[in-house]
Amino acid sequence: MKVRAQFLCLIALLFVHATVAAGQSSGCCGYKKLRCTPARVKSPATKGLPVHLAGEGILPDPEIVRFAVIGDYGQGQYLCERSVARMIAQWNREAPLDFIITLGDNNYQKGAASTLKKNILNYYAEYIKRGVFYPSLGNHDWDTIKKTKPYAFGRPYPYLDLFSYLARFSPVSDPPVAGRYYQVSVKNRVDLFALDSNYQEQDGTCCDSKQAAWLKQSLGSSTSPWKLVYFHHPPYSTAKLDFPGVWMRWPYQQWCATAILTGHEHVYERIDKAGFPYFVNGLGGNAYTYNFKNCPVEQGSAMRFNSAPGAMLVIANSKEIEFGFYSIDDPKHPVDRYRIDSPPPCKQPPGRCTPPPELFNYCKQQPPRKAPVEPDCPAGNFPANPP
Repeated sequence: MKVRAQFLCLIALLFVHATVAAGQSSGCCGYKKLRCTPARVKSPATKGLPVHLAGEGILPDPEIVRFAVIGDYGQGQYLCERSVARMIAQWNREAPLDFIITLGDNNYQKGAASTLKKNILNYYAEYIKRGVFYPSLGNHDWDTIKKTKPYAFGRPYPYLDLFSYLARFSPVSDPPVAGRYYQVSVKNRVDLFALDSNYQEQDGTCCDSKQAAWLKQSLGSSTSPWKLVYFHHPPYSTAKLDFPGVWMRWPYQQWCATAILTGHEHVYERIDKAGFPYFVNGLGGNAYTYNFKNCPVEQGSAMRFNSAPGAMLVIANSKEIEFGFYSIDDPKHPVDRYRIDSPPPCKQPPGRCTPPPELFNYCKQQPPRKAPVEPDCPAGNFPANPP
């Protein structure tokens, strides 16, 4: 039991990107580079709607909501981001999208102001100009900061300056949240709750943090049928080159969320935990995809995919919501499709959430004084970080 407790504590104190010897890419922590050739980039621009986007099986609704979801996308020097952006643009031409949400790592490698154009604006400026591009912060977006009191780790200013319109959706707080986490309501159908899952978050990332208290209260007061929570670090994942953010294992289902959408791992995976869906969607444009080989399959994993870049398409009305993941190789037929036929009844339990004992060291001070300790790869392989 003592050994198990030590292991759980080690796993709890984790963050991202173990820096190790170059040239190895096998095992659970391995990766491979995708080939996004010019010919492949052109392939998504085909006529005709995906059946999913056309709303097959979704009851007619004048307030129907359609949107795309991308994660780990902001790597403009490769063609993979362009290929996904072209697929989304085609969807938008065939049936207009209401907005796009992102699951972090919007601006590789360092979140710098100098790379915003090539990594984001070259592909999604139209949505940003209209204020309907709703990102979340990834670890790479936190790599360029401005030291500003009283923020313990400063502010990721290139991200916050570009997406300054997010501040109006953020809670009023001292010091200001200013777009790090926020809520957006769309057509009385979908409420979006973007969180910051990075350890630098001033308002904490544990389930008893200030950020978590805001989420619980906001979910409880939401009147939309669909309540989608999204952020960067997945609470659960089979691929483990970037380890899961176990500190983000909050009681979302009990707090009345509909689904959790995350990125960080450069794969697509859908995981079911007691009938509650967790999506990992990190194939939005980074040219490197992570292996599932030799990885212990996460309990509840229902679908895993890592062979091509892609994006999710979500469509919802007042009584139904459907999630689909599409690769650039076949933008009409989903790799995975998941549907909820009616909003489940939900009433939040009273009381506060207490982090489990294995998270004590990480959660005792929020934000922590330094990054969490990173464990070794589960298979004992030590690949170089992908660019």
